[in-house]
Amino acid sequence: MRKPALRFGICLAVIAAALFARGAGLPFGGSENSAEAAVSFKLPWKAGVTYAVNQTWNSGYHTGYNLYAYDFGMPKGAAVLTSAPGTVTKAAYGNKSGGCGGSLNEVHVTHSDGSRTVYMHLNDLSVSYNQQVVQGQLIGHVGCTGFATGPHLHFQRDVNRAPAKVYFAEYPGQQLRVGQRVTSQNGSTSPPPTVVVDDRSVAFSLYGPSQYWLQYGIGYGSHMFATWNNGPCSYGSSVCPYGQT
Repeated sequence: MRKPALRFGICLAVIAAALFARGAGLPFGGSENSAEAAVSFKLPWKAGVTYAVNQTWNSGYHTGYNLYAYDFGMPKGAAVLTSAPGTVTKAAYGNKSGGCGGSLNEVHVTHSDGSRTVYMHLNDLSVSYNQQVVQGQLIGHVGCTGFATGPHLHFQRDVNRAPAKVYFAEYPGQQLRVGQRVTSQNGSTSPPPTVVVDDRSVAFSLYGPSQYWLQYGIGYGSHMFATWNNGPCSYGSSVCPYGQT
């Protein structure tokens, strides 16, 4: 008779431990770094565009606070996009003329994992302090302010103002190399493809005879739309509904 009581006590202990972990902000079966892993950083320019890496980690002037920074060879006026969603914690003009030299124009974005990404040498700024931004949002354009020797984007990540490594979703787990040409997937250069599924007819055609068909599409604001016929009928047939959206 004691075994069931013992098992019940063990179950209560497991549940209590799980609730304690949840109350302490620890995810079940996870680690304290799970929040950090959830942030996906992408190259900070438009999808489909390729630029070269001019400087990488611990190269050239990238030491100390800038240890894990990258310099990307982007032309003056190229759009700079947020690498990940977050809050603008600095949007500073040092050189409103946009010319090379002078003080620095820069933007800092703080993310949900507590880290911060820094965008330097901007020509102009498109965001303001404390603004919420999404991934792929325009924050400014490439310049050569801040005593840069030429137009480029200086990009780095830090945690509590200490340099931190950044890995991009396009090149997971890789440190980018000097001279490497890298292509962004930040945002989309074309509408997402339409996925068509037919669960009955092997010879299914959206505009030909079919039994039951379902079509998904992505529309404005990333909303998903579904159109379907619950046949059996042909697409657009007067015998059955044209479909519903």
